[in-house]
Amino acid sequence: MVDRMHRNASTFPARRGLLLGGGALALGASGLFGCDTDFTPIRFRETLSFNVDGQIRTGSSVMEYRSWQQHGNIDGNLSGSANKGQAIIVDLGKGRYIFGAINTLNLSMLVVSGPDGLSAHGPHGRSLLKLPNGLVTEEWPTLEPSAALFLKFKNTQPTPEPPSAEDAHEQKLEFIRSQRGAKPLSVDEIPLLITFKDIKDPTTAELVDPRHMDQVFGPGVSFRGATVELVDDTVSVSTDITEIIPWLTKNRGERIGPTDICGRGELCIDGSVLRLGVK
Repeated sequence: MVDRMHRNASTFPARRGLLLGGGALALGASGLFGCDTDFTPIRFRETLSFNVDGQIRTGSSVMEYRSWQQHGNIDGNLSGSANKGQAIIVDLGKGRYIFGAINTLNLSMLVVSGPDGLSAHGPHGRSLLKLPNGLVTEEWPTLEPSAALFLKFKNTQPTPEPPSAEDAHEQKLEFIRSQRGAKPLSVDEIPLLITFKDIKDPTTAELVDPRHMDQVFGPGVSFRGATVELVDDTVSVSTDITEIIPWLTKNRGERIGPTDICGRGELCIDGSVLRLGVK
């Protein structure tokens, strides 16, 4: 289950229209009721750093990964997972913020089309994306925070074959819990970055390519680095995002945009992109 989630979370999948979603992953909608096995949650912190006119600006978020196993369902044994917490917030100064999305998104982009109607491709074979802010760039990989955690702290040493899939999952979780220290993340392993032209207006959302940040913020802003690390259960999950964007309390789980239906060239985002299972 977890390995499949990680494969699906690693890149932008689609290419038509423009939509950000993900509300189905909210902890409150995940169906924890009636589970036979609730695995002990894993709490972790992801940190993003940017260089802003020669100064390092850093922000982090403490999140929680939960997983469970149900037995004896009509469809057999079922398993699932959910994230709890909020987006990573980095204050760039002068009223500018970057948010690192907490969960995997269903993202589609309006792409540049060639004479044959196919997408134009960049030098690495990836589609060229035309963003609403005018940026034309190659699609870039993203990794949700919990997927980055499993990627960076997976056990690469051979272990005895567990008797069941449930035991295998518990073995994987126990190994991760035993780890300490921060692991660096590359630019390909950080979550989707979102900003707002007007922090008070959710309809002004923009995507940020960490390789071309000057296209959104102008010269002098660049990605510096990122890390992921395990934290103790005594460290509280981050919940202060509504102090920066109070409108999230009214829009969590609802689509935010100029219309209810996203049109071509529009960016629509729902509250679960920025916050999950906080209550």
